[in-house]
Amino acid sequence: MGLRKIIKNRGSFPNDEAAIKLLYLALNNISKKWTMPIQDWDGERAAEFKR
Repeated sequence: MGLRKIIKNRGSFPNDEAAIKLLYLALNNISKKWTMPIQDWDGERAAEFKR
C-alpha cells in the first residue's frame, strides 16, 4: 500500500503530527515487506543504510 493511498483513505487529520505519525507507521510497514535489493548499490553504500 502506497503512502498516497493511506493519506487519501484517511481524509483529514486533526493536526500535522497525526499525519506524520501515520506516514511513519506506513513507512515502517513498507520497509518490513521490502525484499528486493536496491540496484547498482555497492556494498559500502548499502552498509550505511542498514539498521
